[in-house]
Amino acid sequence: LGTTAMNKARNKSGGREYLTPVFAVLGVGLAAHVTQIPAWVTAWCLLAWAYVLPARLKSWPMPGKSLRSGLAICGTLLVLVAQGGSLGLDTGVAVLAVALALKPMELVTRRDAMSAVILAAFLIIFGLFYSQSLYMGIYVVLAVLVLAGALIMINRPEQRLRPALGAAGLILVQAL
Repeated sequence: LGTTAMNKARNKSGGREYLTPVFAVLGVGLAAHVTQIPAWVTAWCLLAWAYVLPARLKSWPMPGKSLRSGLAICGTLLVLVAQGGSLGLDTGVAVLAVALALKPMELVTRRDAMSAVILAAFLIIFGLFYSQSLYMGIYVVLAVLVLAGALIMINRPEQRLRPALGAAGLILVQAL
């Protein structure tokens, strides 16, 4: 199959082949910030993902662009109100989490999956602004392992999770 035919076939699948790597990275990225961001932001993420996961698997309709945009604006405004209008690290991380909650709703192509993973990488890195402890260092190394495994799975959709994490671990060891 040519590249165009492969892209059309992937678009028909609705991006289902990218669910595992994208949700793995999003979950790992959010995990470090659960104690820093407001509880409702975590709930926002979990509720959005709780809709997207079965919707993608069962081919339910995804919210349209205008609804997604409205949710993004509403979520951003709620974060700003909750943070008292300040534009600091906590606000930035919360807004990024709100945006990443909605990102899987537009997951169709490999490009969408890659952008979700790259944005999640920023969420992972922001964890280092809160703490530089040994535990945070271990978390970041494990998160980078998951991130690299996700990138492998996105670029090779036939790749399973465990072999992708093994390859990512090998790459990580070679990088050290």
